[in-house]
Amino acid sequence: MNVKEGTVAVGDVNVGDFRPGDTIEIVDSNMHTVSTGTLDEIDGNLLIVRFKVLPGGRAPNEGDLGVRAVK
Repeated sequence: MNVKEGTVAVGDVNVGDFRPGDTIEIVDSNMHTVSTGTLDEIDGNLLIVRFKVLPGGRAPNEGDLGVRAVK
């Protein structure tokens, strides 16, 4: 993950499975949600996600996972 100005780049995913507007949860190594966001764009093999830190959460860090929220 690469965090910059309220956005995070998420890699190592099949970008074909995602669409702009998808809700993405950022989870830590214990699978706790630390931030949520919306897929803003797909840039090559990266998902560019605008995120908000949840109360008691934090900004995404290297090693966190981005997962699509189930609707």
